[in-house]
Amino acid sequence: AAIRRAHGEQLEPSLEPDRSVMDRALGEMRSAYDRTHGGFGGAPKFAPAMRLELLLDLYERTGGGEALDMVTHTLEAMARGGVYDQVGGGFHRYATDAQWRLPHFEKMLYNQAQLARIYTRAYALTGEARWERVVDDIAAYVRREMTSPVPLGSSPRRWRSSWTASGADCCRRGRREPAPCLTTRSWWPGTGWPSPPWPGP
Repeated sequence: AAIRRAHGEQLEPSLEPDRSVMDRALGEMRSAYDRTHGGFGGAPKFAPAMRLELLLDLYERTGGGEALDMVTHTLEAMARGGVYDQVGGGFHRYATDAQWRLPHFEKMLYNQAQLARIYTRAYALTGEARWERVVDDIAAYVRREMTSPVPLGSSPRRWRSSWTASGADCCRRGRREPAPCLTTRSWWPGTGWPSPPWPGP
């Protein structure tokens, strides 16, 4: 209080961004947006979590449909592409092409957390069940593949640790990425899934 009296009363800064700032942010994202494949820029294409969060914030503040359209188009393109692990669950860190088809076979825990949040927000705003299914799949993947089966210490709550990432490196015995993620015709029938659409080995 004494400091305030010495320097005069100061107004609390507003936490609400000016509309012109929001419009400028939307304009910059619009200029970088890939209207064909979703996301921003070209290859390699990373999941643009922070930009999608900002677009959702802009939509909630202004009601502008363009921001939501960019988000849902990108989320759908990612969920349909190879950057989303259609078999094992979760999202790879990035796609090596601009179409989200060929992933870099590496998964990061922070990506799963960010994308689960964004898909949850998209589901809350649109009510589309497809986004809820993606969130459920991410959560199942993290519990199954990125959570340690061994409890931490002697905590009565039996906390478990989480892995920060699953790597793409598998160069032992001459193997190269993505050797651990490949399937074969001999393996596929045992899954009970439809026949793979590719003509590979």
